[in-house]
Amino acid sequence: MSTYHEARLAINQAFKSAVTSAQAIYQSARAQATSIAALSTARAAYVLALTQAVAARDAALVNLGRPPTFSHSRSSQR
Repeated sequence: MSTYHEARLAINQAFKSAVTSAQAIYQSARAQATSIAALSTARAAYVLALTQAVAARDAALVNLGRPPTFSHSRSSQR
């Protein structure tokens, strides 16, 4: 597997981990909430965590750049 693909897999794994963590924190906060305001705050924190995870993933993918291209030496000789 190429370095590019390994980096892309690592980026996606970090994103999935961040989403899983945000979900767990949200579920815990919901279980402990005793008011509508607490539920609203928990939901807002969850949405913010997801937004941050998406932004971090997108930035990492932009920094990674385009996938490498492979030239076919035979086709260029024809």
